[in-house]
Amino acid sequence: MLTWYRAARAGYFAHTGPLLAELLGRAPRTAADRLAAPITA
Repeated sequence: MLTWYRAARAGYFAHTGPLLAELLGRAPRTAADRLAAPITA
């Protein structure tokens, strides 16, 4: 897990390619977007 933390801090997970949007069928969201979204039950 520490390696994942270091990779995240270095920015390795910061960018996505167009394939992710194609697979999801929508534009990818950031963690900040998800945390700011209202919680629905």
